[in-house]
Amino acid sequence: MKREHRDAPRSCLSAWSAHNTGKMLRTTEQNKALHALLTELGLGLEDKERLVLQYTNGRTTRSSEMQIHECDYLLKGLRAKKGTEHERDQKRKRIISHMAEAGYQTPEGKPDMVAIHQWVKRQTKKQFNALSGYELSQLIYAADKVRKHSINTQKSLRHA
Repeated sequence: MKREHRDAPRSCLSAWSAHNTGKMLRTTEQNKALHALLTELGLGLEDKERLVLQYTNGRTTRSSEMQIHECDYLLKGLRAKKGTEHERDQKRKRIISHMAEAGYQTPEGKPDMVAIHQWVKRQTKKQFNALSGYELSQLIYAADKVRKHSINTQKSLRHA
């Protein structure tokens, strides 16, 4: 008598599904890459489930039930969101420039990296170099606001 899949233990369900549907489930390597990217991007369990649901067209919220091609598309999307290291480096330089213009400078006139790193940590609760491209883009906006406020404050002091 053939055992129905609904009676199978959860650990056997993925193997049953892959065998009976002809679809290959995501690999261990894909799973490791997926969870590493989710961590790097600061995404939690709810975010992961939402993404898996989106990339499986509403079929599941469990990454263990994703098919190889679905997981590939998700990984590609997350990598794009993360951005390349060069892009992230350019964004960090822009933040440093904005903050230096806002007065975060050493007595020698160079950017005060200790103060800038502390500001970033207060804003994001993360280390500067651990931020994703998306997070850096948000931080550029915040640093630009600090820069503009500093410029406006200096102008008003000169005219007073």
